[in-house]
Amino acid sequence: MMKAKILLIILCIISANYCENYLPKANEYYQNNEFKKAIKTYYRALENDENPTLIYFNLGNAYYQVDKPAKAIVCYQTSIEEAPEFFRSYLNLGILYYNLDDMAGAAATLEQAGMLEPENTQVMLILASVYKNLNEYSLAVPLLEKILEIDPKTGDCYFLLYEINRKIGDLTEAGTWLERYPKGGKRITDTYQLLGELAEETGNLSEAAFYYSQLISIAPKRKWIHYQLVRVMYGDGNILTALQQANLALEQFQGFSELALLAGNISFEGKFFRKAEKFYLKAYSTGNAGGLIGLQNLLQLYKIQGDDVSASHINNLIIASK
Repeated sequence: MMKAKILLIILCIISANYCENYLPKANEYYQNNEFKKAIKTYYRALENDENPTLIYFNLGNAYYQVDKPAKAIVCYQTSIEEAPEFFRSYLNLGILYYNLDDMAGAAATLEQAGMLEPENTQVMLILASVYKNLNEYSLAVPLLEKILEIDPKTGDCYFLLYEINRKIGDLTEAGTWLERYPKGGKRITDTYQLLGELAEETGNLSEAAFYYSQLISIAPKRKWIHYQLVRVMYGDGNILTALQQANLALEQFQGFSELALLAGNISFEGKFFRKAEKFYLKAYSTGNAGGLIGLQNLLQLYKIQGDDVSASHINNLIIASK
């Protein structure tokens, strides 16, 4: 699974009420997304020695915004040198290292941030992600479990624990963490998707069908879930149910030629040839060449069976649809 980028979620402007000169103006530029002007003005503020710790931190943020990570790193490091207790510089620097794929740098910096604020779940979560990417699962798992003790609604923890257990091959435990994901969470659709795929992988097709059905109930416009549901229903031996589901989905997604072709193949294999004809024709008419192959297979079958009427019918369909 690819490493996801982490936003500099605390990338914000900290203002100091006692600064009277350039710093407020620089902050204003930053807040208006005028980052180059902000950078110049922060340097003017430095000349006045208005607040080096704060200014270097904000300079790091501004350099990040103009895609100059090397300069941002130097500014965060300088902010830390000015005030080793300044938590935000450690956090942003750690996130920046993470996004640059420097996991060793991210780990060292975030560990320092964690020493300053040991109960900060934000730091723990990002550090756990770093440990996961370093394959240091024995360090990542306790952090994630501690976060969930503090706040069981921290949804990303469940997914990280799922990913870790998948990597070590414990699919049962991986599924258990997904099942614990809060039902009202923002990523509930991802949860059902992964649970369905996991059930397929372990050969539990009826369970996969359940999770895909749950996903369809809350995200009916995700058409490929309908395809997956039809496929697992058929794989589980429920041919008629699979075809019924395909019909319902094709009413909603008229041009879904891949599903029409799948339904045609299921019908053909189940010897529901009239149904196969309908689905293959729909697939072909919406641009899927597999539909034509399906119709030609039907034509050959009818010829072998000596059913000249049906063969002629299919041949006429093929000619008419060209």
